[in-house]
Amino acid sequence: MAVVAARRLTIGRMESVNAIPFVAAGLIISAVLGAMSGLVAARRGWRLMQSTD
Repeated sequence: MAVVAARRLTIGRMESVNAIPFVAAGLIISAVLGAMSGLVAARRGWRLMQSTD
């Protein structure tokens, strides 16, 4: 893959790259990380509320 990219750069013409897959991947990763951090925060809050009883 890197060889193809380097070869394209040496030729001198740049082809446009479709950004939609990269945007979609970024949104998916962001959603997964947000969900994980939300679950961690909810578990901590739940444990804190249970320990104060």
